[in-house]
Amino acid sequence: MLACDFLETATFTGAQMYMLAVIEHHSRRIRVLGATAHPTASWATQAARNLVMDLQDAGCRARFLSRDRDGKFADLFDAVLADAGIQTVLTGVRMPRTNAVMERWVQTCRRELLDRRLIWNQRHLLHALREFETFCNEHRPHQGIANARPLKPLPSAITDSDEIARLNIRRRQRLGGVLDEYDMPFDLRGRRFSAGTGLLQDLTGRLWQLAIVHVAIEGWVWMARWDVTGTTVLALLAQRARHPYELHRFLIDTHKDFVSGLPRSLYHAVERLARDGLIEPVESIREGRAPERTVYDITTEGHQELAHRLRRMLERPDRDTTVMYAALSLIGVLEVGEVERCLRTRAAELEGRIAAADASLAGLDLPRALLLETEYARALHSAELAWLHGVLADLRSGELDWSGLVNDTGPAGRPNLEGP
Repeated sequence: MLACDFLETATFTGAQMYMLAVIEHHSRRIRVLGATAHPTASWATQAARNLVMDLQDAGCRARFLSRDRDGKFADLFDAVLADAGIQTVLTGVRMPRTNAVMERWVQTCRRELLDRRLIWNQRHLLHALREFETFCNEHRPHQGIANARPLKPLPSAITDSDEIARLNIRRRQRLGGVLDEYDMPFDLRGRRFSAGTGLLQDLTGRLWQLAIVHVAIEGWVWMARWDVTGTTVLALLAQRARHPYELHRFLIDTHKDFVSGLPRSLYHAVERLARDGLIEPVESIREGRAPERTVYDITTEGHQELAHRLRRMLERPDRDTTVMYAALSLIGVLEVGEVERCLRTRAAELEGRIAAADASLAGLDLPRALLLETEYARALHSAELAWLHGVLADLRSGELDWSGLVNDTGPAGRPNLEGP
């Protein structure tokens, strides 16, 4: 007997992620079939195929699969299982107790992992789920199977007091301390395991913790350095006063895909900018039967901060191309003279990086296969540099017309970001 269910969580940017998991009633073994932001019918069907192949490889003969009536399960999902001899059993409407084993694991996953872990993106979520799957199957005891583990039998009881006195229990942390496992360097008969193996496990665990801290610090530094969402809000309010819902609709209608996590990230950015004095509420309006909405406008400090942010985004090449996409989308906020200075600075930085790559390639006596990464980075920098030179030439010749992008009204001019 199998049971499956979808569970959902939100990433750090506010994106909604959906996970599909299956549990075996008899052994309590859990299988995480995947995670996606778009649980389409084709994705669920492919997950069913993967489940069937996994069951066949493990030699598991299941006859029934219990699931709820979620619309994400397509008819083809049941057809794939039926071809493998697994009959789908639907639970009652709003009756989670009829799928109690699966619902219990969903609560455990939320309480022990998702509620205690900040998820960055889909890749990070899948890694965390794989670690939790291994933890549940190989270490965590389950009351439904007499406190055994799904993939490991219960160890024999220790009755010798001398063996109990020699026990040296060590803790191993998973996911930076979210999960704890406890092992013994001695087996139940008093024979010591390899000391090198234990030291290697401890070293690997500590290095993994350092890697997680490094990734977390990099993420926070990236957000503090660029804040693409906040910069976009400032640029749109520099054009004219708007309420947050209007900002949301404008970003969707104009396909500003570099702003992620909508609408949550947008509302958080508005609150943060208002708290910092970069924008301010100017009025409250009500349109028809819609709720009352607060209209915000940019302040003088906001204009200065916006220009400063855009100059930095244009001048400094970043490995994340989203930053440049956002800067070019909002570049109409700046005067043409500022744009030329920023692009010249960026071109000089790229020339320096190309020269450094050439020196690196010339000074390394290595097979070319080991230098392809450096060649690729140099090619990207060269292509961007050629494009920048073309844009600067068009600005100087007047072929790239900047008139009409910044109007003459407002404290620093009202940019035109919507076009004619």
